[in-house]
Amino acid sequence: MKALDVTARFSIERIALLLRNRLLEDLPGFAIGFAILLGLNALTLLLGKTAFMNERSGGIWTVFVVSSGILLSSFAFKGMHSGRSGPDWLLLPATPLEKYGAALLAYVLIFPLAASAVSTGLSALLYLVERALGGSGGVIWTPLLSGGFETWGAYAVMSLVFLAGSATFRKRAPLKTFGVLTGYGLVMAFILIGGVFLIYRSRGLLTTEFDFRNGVFNIEGAEGLAALDGERVGGIYETAMNILFYGILPLFSLGFGYLKVAEKEARDEVQ
Repeated sequence: MKALDVTARFSIERIALLLRNRLLEDLPGFAIGFAILLGLNALTLLLGKTAFMNERSGGIWTVFVVSSGILLSSFAFKGMHSGRSGPDWLLLPATPLEKYGAALLAYVLIFPLAASAVSTGLSALLYLVERALGGSGGVIWTPLLSGGFETWGAYAVMSLVFLAGSATFRKRAPLKTFGVLTGYGLVMAFILIGGVFLIYRSRGLLTTEFDFRNGVFNIEGAEGLAALDGERVGGIYETAMNILFYGILPLFSLGFGYLKVAEKEARDEVQ
């Protein structure tokens, strides 16, 4: 067996070992969660010949996979902050970049792929059981039924955010991260809405009246124009929000999360 080079500044082998240890640590909880879901579906099959998670396009599977991944991300660096396991974390033969990269790969990429594969298999099994019992079978869930790349892109962003939160907050990381994320969304929304309002009002094109039901801004001073369609402004607003959510937010979370891990290790090494 090839010896692990602990002196290298970056090692794929070390990341692989970190990934293996992290996935083995999370596997029991993952198995328990799926066992509970199977038990609940078995109960509904016995009572009503229906696997409830396969009903209505199997959206519950999506909720389970996404929420589980985000929850795991929010506890990814819990050991780093713990008084008991903190020294073990520090003594791991890996750099901060490798430790952060292993967590990122585990929860942003590997977990959703693995959980989706298992969920699809279980959904297919429940479909067959329900059909054997005389039911319709419902829908066999696949990741494509959950909204496609948009849903999983949003999951990746949220996972990065909660990874950064886990690296930042010692206690109640999920709750604190959610609070910061909510505040960020509200501030950005107010800035964008206020910016649109000020720009058009400064040009004399926007009055204080806005028809929320029809989505129309009233215009003054522009010959030949009676109204500015709210859909146009809505498109600008949506584009800006997508840039903030899919561009700035994940990049900031990625860099900030890594820096917090590196800072924690540097501070503990000094102590």
